[in-house]
Amino acid sequence: MNPSFNLPRILCSAIAMAALYMAGPAAAQSNTDYPTRPITIVDGFAPGGSTDVLARIIGEKLSQSWGQPVVVQNRPGGGGVLATATVSKAAPDGYTILLASIGPIVVNPNFIKDLQYAPQTDFAPIMSLVDVENVLVVNASSSIKSVADLIEQAKRKPGELNFGSSGVGTTGHLAGEVFKQETGTNLTHVPYRGGAPAMTALLGNETDMIFSSIPTAVGHINAGKIRALAITGNQPQEALPGILPLKEAGVPSYALSAWYGLLAPAGTPPEVINKLQQEIKRIVALPEVRAKLVAQGLVRNPTSPEEFSERIKADAVTWKAVIEKAGIKG
Repeated sequence: MNPSFNLPRILCSAIAMAALYMAGPAAAQSNTDYPTRPITIVDGFAPGGSTDVLARIIGEKLSQSWGQPVVVQNRPGGGGVLATATVSKAAPDGYTILLASIGPIVVNPNFIKDLQYAPQTDFAPIMSLVDVENVLVVNASSSIKSVADLIEQAKRKPGELNFGSSGVGTTGHLAGEVFKQETGTNLTHVPYRGGAPAMTALLGNETDMIFSSIPTAVGHINAGKIRALAITGNQPQEALPGILPLKEAGVPSYALSAWYGLLAPAGTPPEVINKLQQEIKRIVALPEVRAKLVAQGLVRNPTSPEEFSERIKADAVTWKAVIEKAGIKG
């Protein structure tokens, strides 16, 4: 008998190897089968705003594709900070994701000391979804008929005119502050808990103007309830024919745009991130989805997780300069 031959040891080794072999596919299968239960998309603003509209467009199609409910959970507060903090502490399993906007991720860290999350390390980027611009609007009954009228009245009555926004540090807030900087006017900022409440205030003549997201404003513009004066980006928008960029409407140096995207908690498995990115990229390319986005003034810009990560880093630098120039304080 070969003294090195040990049947019990060989059997134990074989059993261990078999267990490892079986565990590997089982572990992989848990992510391959994703999703096996409902997914929640957390939105940091009130229902009816632009992020809410986008989240519901994506959520509906994702639910149809994967046969699992996709719930949009609105958690307004702090200009999106509350929702962002909530998702940063969620389980990193792909079942809770954030419909992210530029404010809570790259703007607010510049003037909010206790964010309760670290934008660069507490999240795993999934993808950028769309580029988004704002539109400067007033109530249809307003005496302000143009950008020139607005500047004239603001200079004649410094500090008396106000503008609403969806919260401190949001693109609507920044757009107004940069407008003040570029035109030498003094407008009072009035923050709300989302784009929809800010729009309601404008419709009720509680504020003089807002730099609204286009999705929130376009229906009211078409209904004749509010008047569009100009858009904040570089190019006219198909959803708002005839409305010029601010740089062509009296403020030559003005140009601002932002993005909406998806983030997951840090530590979410890469295969889950990639599965989400690939499916949602397919969804935003669907003709019916593209048509909805265009109608809302949203410009498709689906990226890879890596590209989105780099954009967030670059925007953090860009918007820090904008904030310092505008003198925005938390």
